[in-house]
Amino acid sequence: TMIRGSTAGRGGILASAVFAGMLLGGVFSGIICDRAGRKSTLAVALGIGTAANILTAASIDFFSLSAVRFVAGIAIGATEPPLFSLVTELSPSKYRGLLVTLV
Repeated sequence: TMIRGSTAGRGGILASAVFAGMLLGGVFSGIICDRAGRKSTLAVALGIGTAANILTAASIDFFSLSAVRFVAGIAIGATEPPLFSLVTELSPSKYRGLLVTLV
């Protein structure tokens, strides 16, 4: 099987776990932002992402590493929409395009 198989198969599963989490985080963060607000959603997502990345170092096997990377992906996906919205709203119009590009 791929889980017990090659290193390339495991790497693919890890990468897929992160991107699948980013998809879910991005899709549902808009709903969460509407209910809880952009700033609080961004703060919670950053906290979850920080905790998930720390737990990555403590993973004891491939399954736990994949699960933690999935949670980190959710946090990454959930930070992007409110971050872009806040930068767009708070930046001066003269530098708005540059700042959104840099973020």
